[in-house]
Amino acid sequence: MPTIDADRPITDQQTDEYGFAEMAKKLAPSIAELANGESVVFGIEGPWGSGKTSFLNFLRSSLETDQKPHVVTLAPWLIGDSRDLVSALIASMAPILADLEAKDPARKWYARKAKVAKAADLLKGYAVMTGRGLGPLAKMAGLAVPGLSIVGEAIELGTSTIGGLKGPSETQVKESIANRIRELNARFIVLIDDLDRLEPHQAVEVVRLVRSVADFPNVAYVLCYDRAILGHALETGLSVKDGDLFLQKIVQLTFTLPMPEPFDLRLSLRKKLIALFKHVAGRDLTGDESDDLMRSVDREGTRLRTPRDVKLVLNAVSFIYPSIANEVYFPDLCRIRLIKIVHPRLHQWIEEYLGSRSVLVSGDARINKSERARLGDRLLELMPDDDMESPNSIWSLLSFVPGLVKTDNSVERVFNSVSDRDIEQLVNARRLGSPFHSRFYFALSAPKAMIPEADMRSLREAAGQDVTATTRILDGFIEIERHYGQSWIEHLLMRLDDVELRTYSIDQLAGLATALAVSAGHAIRKHERIEALAVSLSTKIQWAVDLILTKIKRIDAAHVTTVTSDIFRRGDLAWLVGRYYRQQLYDHGRLGDRANPADQRVHTDAVMDQGRATLEARLSAATDDFLDFKDFGAFIFGWRDMSGVETPKAWVTQRIAADADFLKFLLQMRSWAASDRVYYPLRRDAVEIFVPWRDVITRLQEIERHADEETSRTLSSIKLSIKQGRDHAGDDFDAGEDSTQGEDHPDEAAANPAPADGEAS
Repeated sequence: MPTIDADRPITDQQTDEYGFAEMAKKLAPSIAELANGESVVFGIEGPWGSGKTSFLNFLRSSLETDQKPHVVTLAPWLIGDSRDLVSALIASMAPILADLEAKDPARKWYARKAKVAKAADLLKGYAVMTGRGLGPLAKMAGLAVPGLSIVGEAIELGTSTIGGLKGPSETQVKESIANRIRELNARFIVLIDDLDRLEPHQAVEVVRLVRSVADFPNVAYVLCYDRAILGHALETGLSVKDGDLFLQKIVQLTFTLPMPEPFDLRLSLRKKLIALFKHVAGRDLTGDESDDLMRSVDREGTRLRTPRDVKLVLNAVSFIYPSIANEVYFPDLCRIRLIKIVHPRLHQWIEEYLGSRSVLVSGDARINKSERARLGDRLLELMPDDDMESPNSIWSLLSFVPGLVKTDNSVERVFNSVSDRDIEQLVNARRLGSPFHSRFYFALSAPKAMIPEADMRSLREAAGQDVTATTRILDGFIEIERHYGQSWIEHLLMRLDDVELRTYSIDQLAGLATALAVSAGHAIRKHERIEALAVSLSTKIQWAVDLILTKIKRIDAAHVTTVTSDIFRRGDLAWLVGRYYRQQLYDHGRLGDRANPADQRVHTDAVMDQGRATLEARLSAATDDFLDFKDFGAFIFGWRDMSGVETPKAWVTQRIAADADFLKFLLQMRSWAASDRVYYPLRRDAVEIFVPWRDVITRLQEIERHADEETSRTLSSIKLSIKQGRDHAGDDFDAGEDSTQGEDHPDEAAANPAPADGEAS
């Protein structure tokens, strides 16, 4: 895995991309001069992530090279307890003053050392007088100062020393310290970093330190902070109205860390991303990939503000790219991660939009007008510019977020149609806009509502080798439950569009078409549902098979005849007779009066004749109980339309000899209709094609005379269906007035629906 940048401040000039070392070198002499005279506070300002600590590191190095001022570093954010700031500062300054005194014993004040307190001891005592208590960290601070034991012991020494001064005030002690610093010509530069990380009360303590408690001569304070954040902290901590104005009283000089040159951040990011890609992919970016990456970084990178932004983007890509490298397009991954850092609200919108669009594409849901308007309005709010070159314009999204249009109509701004060619390109390149890949960019996994690409590849590979193996894969899609709007098999049929099928060879197309025909009955039994204004699963399978056969025909017209023959020989009999072949009869004008033009027909007349012969032979030899077919209504009329009425009529006459089978036949002959609920009418004109209606009524009356409880319930359902069929059979047979009787058996009715487009409907 690529190394993650921990965002540590830099100290090595070799890693200085933004010229911090050179700026610090030029600024150091001027800052060193500030340690001559009265105490001065110098501010280094810059936003979070701009590199203030790195700049301070180079500044410290330059100041220490000078060797004139003593450089002391104070880290109040690390100390934690703001009451210990004075003690921490004293613990750093005291040994330096002690060392200066020890190196100059000829000075007359040193000769009277038995009578006059040393500067270091004065400092320690002053810490006791001005500090606001000592916490555990203060007691530990002395361990890091050479020549001192723990602070506790130093405080005891300072207290006894102050006692010898006969009760001096804090002001007197402070003046004594100031005099000693002047006499020793001691100069200090105190570097205080991370003021913008402090809590308000801690920020107040730093201000108290530098402008009141420890504003000694020859001491210059260099503070690093984000001006807006520190100003707000002072407003809160001091209850002042204008923290920025108050800060002007504290800081006499400021240096604002300059922003990198306009292209420096983008160049740095692009260079590192290119190196990352090669490290993970083991190759260089291609020309198109490189151009796309450049466009992504250049356009979205205009929002980069600090070196930290670059690190955050690079870290985000470095962290996730190795695990999803085979599922995403690298320039798009860089783009969306860049947007997440520099424009998080836009990132959130894109994730929501693409998530909604994938559900729309999968066919599991529809996006209503109000939802479209909400997303459209939100998009305009986030991207308000009209300039095509602006990164804050909708135009900047069009190349990688599909379905967007620049328009004043919020509803029409989103979820627009995308051409098959564009979808194919998105899917093939694993782009962010691909409905099958978009979730990888956000959740590192395939959309739960989508079939993984690996499974689609497995299906394609099997289709070219073995129809039986392909059928087993399809049966898996049929059996596995899908917790969304459609079944997995319906979702698969949606995926098998022209874009997907272009990836199939002619042998793979042939195997897939045959396997779909074989699995059709299993799919219909498991998932066929009655839905008003919805396309049936049977029809969806028919469309998929015809699309595949049409593609084979364009590649090899002779080969499609062989494939079709295999389908008629091996496909599910009920589906072939009741749905597929029957639709071909309409397409050829052998049924109805709306024949398709010859060049739009899937099969030739010769193939149709051969198919009929094959299916009739299978019907004659079949051991199946046709009455158990879930799609029986479509099947029986498909058989009639294919072979004429006499053959299926003879089969019905023979099959309904037993009363139970007669009742089952009537239940299977019901159609359905929907208004406030689903109804299952039994129409006279549908039934008497196969059985005279008078015979039906007479037999029902006879069965009713000796019916048991279960048979009576079945009769109630049939009587209600007759009534709903509006054939006025009640004149001959009491259809019953109590409609609730039929509702005692809703499950039976739902389990045996006749298809919407069958003759019985």
